Amino acid sequence: MVIESARKNDYEELLSIMQECQDYHCSLRPDLYKIIKSSEQLKKREYKKLIKSNMIWVARDKEIMGLVICHRTRKSSQNYFKFYKSLNIDVLSVKEKYKHRGVATELLNYSFEYAKKEKYKKVELQVCASNDAARNLYDRFGFAEKTINMEKTAFL
Repeated sequence: MVIESARKNDYEELLSIMQECQDYHCSLRPDLYKIIKSSEQLKKREYKKLIKSNMIWVARDKEIMGLVICHRTRKSSQNYFKFYKSLNIDVLSVKEKYKHRGVATELLNYSFEYAKKEKYKKVELQVCASNDAARNLYDRFGFAEKTINMEKTAFL
């Protein structure tokens, strides 16, 4: 397995992984996630921007096994927060048939190495509270809850 930057011609293959990810999130939070085609979630022009910014990496063997999409942030615009550089993981997804084979681990390690090389203070992500598999993975890597997003269903 090799972790590398996604290529322009990987788009269609990545869409199938993104679709699996979207469908899974819809099953976890049908109140939040819409059933949409992955091409609506990751439009071609956005993909080209990610390629250009080198912020989408794939695990590849004979085919793409998984992907991670990140973005850089510089916090904060408010003067009451300390300033820091952060690498945000927006998507970490592995094809179903490659789960539990270390693919997500390799993608996370690659992200950490990138963050270290670029001198980011931290790596941040969000995860659904009900996504036990992802939470367990992130716990093993030392991620810790820093903020909690709470919801109350509207009374309509």
